[in-house]
Formats: sequence, structure tokens, C-alpha cells
Amino acid sequence: MKVPKQEWSIRIFCIDGSIIKGNVYVDEGLRISDFLNNRDENFIVLLNVEVQNIPEVHSFKLATEMSKPKKAIFVNKSNIKCIEEL
Repeated sequence: MKVPKQEWSIRIFCIDGSIIKGNVYVDEGLRISDFLNNRDENFIVLLNVEVQNIPEVHSFKLATEMSKPKKAIFVNKSNIKCIEEL
């Protein structure tokens, strides 16, 4: 059975200074804070992703590649400093 999902556009500020913008899908009726506080999941799946300000990458070619829009990425919750809804 397919569970209805609600799409949220968010911006994640990571502890390394990176900023990740994308969409997350949460079970309908569930608050995004409940979704994030779920201790059973260590990662958040983001879709339609843009990554900005990648401070620890010192290769221009790699930084350029990492800054390209991505279809999906997995973000470890332990690397998140702050999240804002867009």
C-alpha cells in the first residue's frame, strides 16, 4: 500500500558550512520535526538538490562537480546544524 506523502522544500545548514537545498517527502499529516527526530533513520533523502558553499573541497574541478544540481542525495542527520523551510 502506498503511503501519501507531503513535499517540503528545505535548506539544510551543515556543521562544515555547506548549504544544501532540496525537497524532502514526509508522510502526510506528520510534522517535519517528527520526521527529523525519528531515531530509526540516520539519513535524510533529499531530491532536486543544490549544494552551495562547500568549504572542505580544495579542488576547483571537484567543487564545480559537487555544486551541480543532483537528482538525489542522502544527508547524515549528525552533520546537520540547522534546517529551514522554504
